[in-house]
Amino acid sequence: MTAEMALEMAEELRPGEALEEALYKALTDMENEIGEHMNRHVPATAEPREITAENAGKEMRLPKRFEMAYVYRLMAERDREMGEYDRYNNDAAIYNSMMKEWKAWYRREHKPKGNVRGRWRLV
Repeated sequence: MTAEMALEMAEELRPGEALEEALYKALTDMENEIGEHMNRHVPATAEPREITAENAGKEMRLPKRFEMAYVYRLMAERDREMGEYDRYNNDAAIYNSMMKEWKAWYRREHKPKGNVRGRWRLV
């Protein structure tokens, strides 16, 4: 999913005024959080990114299965800005759940190769 697609979906689901800079910052923070998690398991996999209007057409990091997390993060940001705190809490809870599921999936898919237990022995 691209940032443009996520912004369009969030706008359809939560129409309203929102600062575009805040939405791009939310996507940038999310992409960098994802990159940090990826680098913990496979070093030097992901470099920091900044999502702007100029590069909003590039693919973001989450696989298709988890890409709705971008939309929920944007909807939560919109709800927070509009003072819809109940909606914000709901969207943020769904976003956090999706990210937790992605992190667990990523850890399972990127296990270290070899016998990890054999390397660390208690003496």
